[in-house]
Amino acid sequence: MIQASLRIVPPAGKWIELRNVMRSLKGPTEVSHGCCECRVLQDAADEGALTYLVQWESLTKLEEHIRSARFRKLLPYIETSVQPPEFDVSSIDRIGGIESLIAVLDSNTGGGAAPKSPNPELTISRPNDQS
Repeated sequence: MIQASLRIVPPAGKWIELRNVMRSLKGPTEVSHGCCECRVLQDAADEGALTYLVQWESLTKLEEHIRSARFRKLLPYIETSVQPPEFDVSSIDRIGGIESLIAVLDSNTGGGAAPKSPNPELTISRPNDQS
C-alpha cells in the first residue's frame, strides 16, 4: 500500500476555500478504484495548515490520481502556500487495527488492575512502563 500526504498552509482568507476543495475531492477519491482511504486533516499544532492524505493500492494508482483533473484542483493552493508545501509518499507493509494496540498492551502486563474496555470483546491491560 502507498500513502501520500500533501500539507499546505494557504494564504490569509483562503483556508476555508482550500478546506472545501479538499473536502470536495474526498468522496470521489474514496470511491475510485484502488483508493483505500482519503482524509482531510487540520494540524493541531498549526491550525492554518491542512493535509490531504490518501492511501492507494499501488504507486501506479497514486500517480494516476495525481495526474487527474480532480487532484489538479489543488495546484493553485500548492503554488500559493505560505510555507513550502510538504509532499510525502510512503510504502506501508502492514496495517494493524485495535487488535495490534491490544497485543502490544498485553505483551507488557502487570502493575495493577487493567482498565475496563468500553467494548466487552476487547481486553485492555496496563503496561509495566508508565513513562
